[in-house]
Amino acid sequence: MADEQDEKHSRSIIGAWMWVAPTVYVLSTGPIARIATMLPDELGRSVFYGLIILYYPLLFVAVTWKPFGDILKWYLKLWGFF
Repeated sequence: MADEQDEKHSRSIIGAWMWVAPTVYVLSTGPIARIATMLPDELGRSVFYGLIILYYPLLFVAVTWKPFGDILKWYLKLWGFF
C-alpha cells in the first residue's frame, strides 16, 4: 500500500516538473534578454551569442510556428527587448 502511494507521488512530481521546467525555460527569456541589452556592447554581444545557443530550440519553434513566434515577440517586447 505504501509502495503504491510512493509510486503515485513520484509520478505526480515527475509530471509536475514536466510542466514547470519548460514553462520556466520559456518565461526566462524575457528577463535574460533584458539583462543582455543592459550590458556594455562587447560583453552584451558575447552574452547574446551564448543565449542564442541556449535558447536555440525556442528560437527554432518561434521561427517555425508563427503563432508561438508572435507570442514570444510580444513577450520580449514586454521586457523591452525590441
